[in-house]
Amino acid sequence: MKAEIADAEEQLSNRTADASKLEEDAKTAEAALKEANEAAAAKKLALAQAARVVIESKANFAQKEKEQQAGNAAYAAAVAEKEEVETALAHDFRLLRDGDGEASHDTSKLLSLSARLSLDESLLTALPSVLAKKATERGSFDAMVVAQLEEGLMNKVAKLKEIVITGAPAAAARDAAVEEAQRAIDAAKDSQQAAADELKAANDSQQKRAEDAEAVKAAIGAQGPAVKAAAELKMEKEEQLQSFADWNIACFETLRDRETLAIKKAARATVAPEVEAEVMEKEEQLQSFADWNVACFETLRDRETLALKKAARATVAPEVEAEVEAAEAGA
Repeated sequence: MKAEIADAEEQLSNRTADASKLEEDAKTAEAALKEANEAAAAKKLALAQAARVVIESKANFAQKEKEQQAGNAAYAAAVAEKEEVETALAHDFRLLRDGDGEASHDTSKLLSLSARLSLDESLLTALPSVLAKKATERGSFDAMVVAQLEEGLMNKVAKLKEIVITGAPAAAARDAAVEEAQRAIDAAKDSQQAAADELKAANDSQQKRAEDAEAVKAAIGAQGPAVKAAAELKMEKEEQLQSFADWNIACFETLRDRETLAIKKAARATVAPEVEAEVMEKEEQLQSFADWNVACFETLRDRETLALKKAARATVAPEVEAEVEAAEAGA
């Protein structure tokens, strides 16, 4: 029986140790879950910030591209007009100025360009008729008109050259700004994707930590009944042992305090022979019972096996105890 109590105590100790470990595991799991929640919140905030950077980068790119288009449009127009005037000056004007014996050259381009030159109104009015003449047919006034046209064209080329030369760095700067803005968008998108990946990993970790915490809680819930059952089993075994010990001690004390044999024999001398025989029989049964109970007490003291204790008590105790009480009453 004491071996069973020792087993019950060991089971209770194991269950209690398991419960304590689960409590520590629960604290660890809750701390890990809290850390995972904070990490996920931080990653979510980082992703929102990365998204704002992407939006800002796109807005900056749109602005730089708008500036590029507006600035480059004027620059490109200046380059195109410069090339146009230079071509007209080198080809169309040369033919009309120097002449080749023909008066049927197309003058429309020169007339169109002359309208953009800072020429006197009288010169602009005379120019169509002058250009229509052969070089050999032009007078001094015509020569002056042609000379003014040439000067105007050359001045226009000079101004356009200055615009192109001074505008080239600005155009290059605008192009570079657009390229830089595009690189900023690409970098912001990469950062946004990285933040999204980190948030996903943080969310996965958060989910795992939550599952771990729930698993520990479930284990604690299941461990509670196991600890209670182990404690009840230990108490039951201790009560059984105490009951068994109390019963045997009571029997021992009864035998210890019984009347002496001499007094009993003297008492028997006054009774009838048949009663004496019956009393002697009961006394022998009582002695046997006493001897057996002493042996049981010593067995319990010396920690004999539970099987022997239960077998002895089950086969003798009830009926013998009843006969002993009857005999005591008759005496």
